[in-house]
Order: sequence, then structure tokens, then C-alpha cells
Amino acid sequence: MSESKKVFPVDEHLDICEELISIHAINPFLQHNSSPRGLMSSSHISQILTLNNGDEKIIQSGLEKQFGANTWSRKLENDSRIVSLIRRYDGIDAKSVTETTEVTVVFEDLKTGMIDYETLPYHYSLHQYFGFKYVWNTDVLSSITHNSILPKDTILADSPAVTENSGYKYGVNANCALMTIPEVAEDGVVISESMSEKLSYDLFEKRVVEYGTDTFPLNIYGDEENYKPFPEIGEYINDDSVVMVLRDYDSDLSPALTSVKDAMDFNPVFDKAMYTKGLGGQVVDIKAYHNPKFKKEVYAGTSDTVDKYVKGLVKYYKTIIDTYETMQKDHYRRFRNWDLPVSEKMSRLLIDAYAIVNPDDRKIKKTFKKDEMDIYRIEFTIKYTVHPRIGAKLTDSNGGKGVIIDVWPDDKMPLDAYGERSQVIMDPTSTASRMNIARLYEQYLNGVSRQAKHNIIKMVNEINSTQPADEAVKYISDEQLNVLYDHIVGLVKIFETEQYDVYSAVTDNTVKREIVSEVIEKELFLYYKISSKKKAYEIVNDIKGTPYETPMFNVMFDSEGQPKQTIDKMIVAPMYLILLSKTADSFLSTASAKTNHYGLPIGVSKADKNRIPWRNSPTKILSETESRLYAGYVGRKGIAELKDRASNIETHEQIYKTILGANQPTNIENVVDRSQIPFGGDSALSLVESIFNCAGIDMAYVPEDMEEVKK
Repeated sequence: MSESKKVFPVDEHLDICEELISIHAINPFLQHNSSPRGLMSSSHISQILTLNNGDEKIIQSGLEKQFGANTWSRKLENDSRIVSLIRRYDGIDAKSVTETTEVTVVFEDLKTGMIDYETLPYHYSLHQYFGFKYVWNTDVLSSITHNSILPKDTILADSPAVTENSGYKYGVNANCALMTIPEVAEDGVVISESMSEKLSYDLFEKRVVEYGTDTFPLNIYGDEENYKPFPEIGEYINDDSVVMVLRDYDSDLSPALTSVKDAMDFNPVFDKAMYTKGLGGQVVDIKAYHNPKFKKEVYAGTSDTVDKYVKGLVKYYKTIIDTYETMQKDHYRRFRNWDLPVSEKMSRLLIDAYAIVNPDDRKIKKTFKKDEMDIYRIEFTIKYTVHPRIGAKLTDSNGGKGVIIDVWPDDKMPLDAYGERSQVIMDPTSTASRMNIARLYEQYLNGVSRQAKHNIIKMVNEINSTQPADEAVKYISDEQLNVLYDHIVGLVKIFETEQYDVYSAVTDNTVKREIVSEVIEKELFLYYKISSKKKAYEIVNDIKGTPYETPMFNVMFDSEGQPKQTIDKMIVAPMYLILLSKTADSFLSTASAKTNHYGLPIGVSKADKNRIPWRNSPTKILSETESRLYAGYVGRKGIAELKDRASNIETHEQIYKTILGANQPTNIENVVDRSQIPFGGDSALSLVESIFNCAGIDMAYVPEDMEEVKK
């Protein structure tokens, strides 16, 4: 019996069942974590954001493929005969809309005999904002023809987290340095600029605008020659975060409100502006509807852009109707009846299609939540690509969560033993306090895999130094290939899993070359599960003294512009990190009051939800009565402070920055520095001052001490 087994006795007859462990089985080192951290890690899995550029885990338990097989993929449930492939906005306008935003695949289910369809949308989201852009299976879509037969479970579109081999990449392999530097105290995390880019994810939001009977759209995206009231598909929202602005019809003021230049400028107080969540939004889809009941025409030319999308949507639904009616006629010729079997889902699509294409023929009234639709209704889908910065929350597979407190330039990050930059710095002492020792096992063995990869690359470079390793490996001899492959198998053997049985049985050099190439281009993926017989500490002991051992060294890093070296030797190796849906992407995280013309806070209605830059309701409105009472109890300066905080944009901004940048957010002595932002900038005083200025009167601040005033 080995020394390790004396220290850690293991019941050889105790089998672990992954099915009973459930979602925890994705972490093969789970038994080395405390129960609170194990529970926390499972809750983190439900908060994972879908990344645009994720990685597969280096050490995989097999459960990742189960994750990959159970996404919100669009696939065929049974063997199916394809009837038609219908693209929405396929060439609607050569100048602007060239990208297809939705594909409808109409097919006959060969098992049920029903006519059904599957829609491939641009994106998928179950959350108000978080979601992902679908990756369409272009190989399948490009090969589809009329009467093509596609087998059961053919994937038509899937999440970007699913790999080509049905794996699942829900995080990143981040080169991590565990260092005791001030920035990582209290669960702080430092990441590099490149890691911020790699951790990008998408947010989606929808905005709906109806207009026509009482309002018309302003030309905020066009010029004097082109009337363009909103950005088109593929274009970005302007710097004011405004999608569209509506102005009321007023025949008496038409010359002043509807001239070419007046229609290109909007007043946020009197016009109705539709705002988005933030900056950098891109319009990725537009659906526009027209209600033919209304005969009133809007101003000539103001709705040319929306009419283009209305016609494009009608064309899309008309193609669906034509496809159905063609199938129906064919069914009648074959069976002499018109009862073409269609699924309930297909029936619903046809009802919508007829409502859009032939509303008068079927006397369909267009409503939304029982309210009749205006002349035009436009639905915008807007995408934001977010790169996590300060305030975003990261975690590993073991409940080792932390908050990003700084993003450093790449050249400031620590160097590892191979001169490669670390991507993340985390606190090592939290491992002991949290008792999630599994993170050390995972990082060490990830480092072992990465060391084997470096060994392979070094061996290839010694054989052929004139080409990069990923190219050189294609031309090395079979004898040299076997040396490389045996090095991989040697590491896999130490883990004593089923992977060794498979790898050691390979005799085909083509397969060996593919495996070596994957190691060079990606990672040496290792299979190890929680029920594996060989324990993690035994694997670590057997790796010591071998060429696979993760090196320990004094890390060099940039401290305040000066290169420094760590006192103790340490390991820098990949750690699998995931990004949680706990974001801090806006300063507007505190309720902001809507104000009236005099700058006093008033209540926010449902209609204001997306028509003001902030969308939180104020906790209390201030009427004249409340203002007088407040002034009576706390004095004029107290009510001035409160009013200034509510309606002075500069004050508002400094409050957010002071709170978010404070070392002790709950112990702030002065949230607004009045030496930098004096009183007098709130909207109420600005309005009065503007009125006085028109009469030639200016306002000036005087001290409260009346004796000083008399002097």
C-alpha cells in the first residue's frame, strides 16, 4: 500500500454514481471541496453567460457532451422530407438589407405524415437581456433542395457554446497566477485586456414603436435628401441611444415643426423618444406591420423606410402561404381531398401569415394585448457585444467566485515559465478559507496537460524549425510521429481512465497525426471523472519527477511600472473560469427620478418605461407641500441638496462614480464634492435662469449669512 493510501484511506468497493450526483458530476474534483462551495458552484452553473469565444475544458468529465446535447438547438425530431426553405429579407434591398435574419424550413415529418416547420431565428433568449446568437448549420442549409431527406436529430442551428464534436464550451481556459497582491484582496480579480476581449458575450433587447394616427417619425438618422427615421438592420444606434423619435401632429405649428431641419432635431421634453439600454447597440432585426384599417396618410416620404420592411415581411409570409397552397393542391391531386395534414404549430403560422398578407379577406383585426394597432408597428431587436470590465463577476468550477476590480494591459501581466503572459490574477489565500481545494488540483493538472503540449511543440520544433509546429507536424515521418504520440499516451496512462484504453489501441498513423495536431492547435484534452478509480492526489504523486510535471518558478510581473519578481516560487497554469450573469455595465444602477418642467421629481408611468434614458421609478415624488415641509425641517440647503441630486446630471454622475469607486461604499463621508460641482446646476434653476436672462436679468449666488450680504 502506498503512503498516500495510508493517509487517505479509500473504500475500494465504494462506487460513485454520476446520475445521483447530477450536475455536480461535471467537476471531477468535487470531493475536495467543502459542501457550501459545492452547493455554490452548482448555483453558478445556472448563472453562466454564453460566451462568443469560449474554450472546452482541458480536463473533461464526459458530462460536457450532455450539456452540448441539451441546448436550445433547432433540430428535426424525426426523419423529414424538405418542402421549402424560406428566407426573410433575402435581398429585400440591395442598398441596406442584404442579411437574412430568419429562415423557415417547411418539411413533411415522415413519421407522423404532418406538414410542419422549424424556424431558425437570429438569436435566442429566455432572459430580458441575456441570450446568444444562433450558429446556423450552413453546410446543411446550403445543401437542402426540394424533396431532400434529412435524418432525425439533424441540427439546423445551435448555441455558439456547442463545439463541432458536440462538446460544450461554457468558459475559458485562462492562464491564472495566484498571487497575494493588494488588488485581489477581498475576492478581487485582475484580468488582462486580451482576456476581457475573449470573455465577450451578447445582450439583446427589444423596442417597439407604434405611430401614425397622431404622430409622425423624425428624421434623426437621415439627411436633408434622405428621410430615415431609424437605423436599419446591421447599423448602430446613435450616441444618444435613441432608436426613434415621434412628434405629435399639430396643423397650427406645422411650419415650425415639420420643416426639413426641424424634423432632423428633437426636443427630449416635448417629443417622444424611444431609448435603448446603452451605447453601442446594433440593430440585428426589424419587423414592421401596417394596419390597413386606417386610411389616414402620414406626411409624404416619412414612412418610406418602414414601408420597405412592411413589404419585405408581407413577401416572406406570402411565400409561406404559396408553399402551403401548392402542397394543398398537390395533396388534392393525389388523394382527391383538400385536408392536407398540418401540425398545430404550422396551423398557427398560417393564421399569422394570412393575417399579414390578406387581412381584409379574412376580416382579421390587428391588436396587441386587446389594443388595436396604430397605422404602423415596428419591432426592433438590438444586440450589444459586451466585454466585461470592472464589476463583472467571475468564478471557477469550485465556487471560487470573485469580482473584476481592474483590467491591466497585457504587458503588465505576470510571465509564466515559457514567457507567456498570465490572463488572470486571483487570490491564493481564499482557497484555504473557503476549503475549495479542488481548484488547486484542477489548475495543477491543467498545467500538466499544458506542459505536455509545450513538450510536443518543442519536439516538433527540434525536428523542423523552419515551419510553425502546427504545419511541421503534417510532414514529419511516421517514426517521429510515434515518438510524439507515445509522449501523449504516457500522460494519459498516468490517469488510468478509459481514454488510455482507446489511445493505446490506435495503430493508424493518420489518427495519431490528427491527435497530435489537435494537441498543438488546441489542448491535450484529458478524460477524468468523479467516479474514476485513481484519485487526484495519486495522479499528482505519480506525475512528480516526470517530464509532465508543472514547473514552479519565481514569477516576473510589472508593479507600478517596475519589473519585480515574486519572493516564492509558484505555478502559473490554466484555470477554467466562467462569467456569471451578475454584471455591472451601467452607472445607472440607482433609481433616478423623472422631473417635470420645474425640475421636481414626479412619478414615472408605464408609457415612460423606454422613453427616458433611465427606467427606474423614483422612490418618492416631491410636490410643493413636501418641498416646503422638508425645507422647514432641514433648511434651505437640505432641500437644495436633494433637488440638485435628483435633477443635476453632473451631480448624478459624481454620485455614481463616488459610490462605485469607494474602498468602503457603506462608509462615504461626502458623496458630492461641492467645490467641484456647486449648487445651481439643477434643471429647475437652469430654467428660471433662462427665463430671467430673456428679460436681461442674471442670477448670482450669495452666502446665507445676511450680515455678509449687507456688507
